[in-house]
Amino acid sequence: MILRFLNVQGIAGLAASLALLGLLLLQKGETRHWRKQSAQLEQLYRAERAALAETVANYRAAAEVARAADRDAAEQTRTAQDAINERISNEFQARLAMFALMLPACAARMPPPQPIPAVAEPRQCPAYPVPPPALLKPPAKTGFLPKMR
Repeated sequence: MILRFLNVQGIAGLAASLALLGLLLLQKGETRHWRKQSAQLEQLYRAERAALAETVANYRAAAEVARAADRDAAEQTRTAQDAINERISNEFQARLAMFALMLPACAARMPPPQPIPAVAEPRQCPAYPVPPPALLKPPAKTGFLPKMR
């Protein structure tokens, strides 16, 4: 009955209004969907950032533990090396003291030194012959070499 009162333009307007209403409802549904999706992605992003921060903190803590272990190992090595150096120095000093005590006894048992036999006069090196005067003159200019400036 209402259709009798509407003409073609009215029917087209109603159809356009219904189409726009459908598009508006579709847009609202899409907006809700992407908001939910965005919230889920935001939660995932925050979880990833928290995991990254935890990983970085764990690596830093492990690096500090490793540095402390390295310092301890270096100190132990230094202490052991100092002990070895001290022991070797003490042994060397003891040996030197022992030889210092033994030196007079050993010197007393040694025979007196024998004189070194006289050496004949050292031989003279032969003198080099003097080159002929022709070799002592400067070389003649041949023109083969470029002139130096």
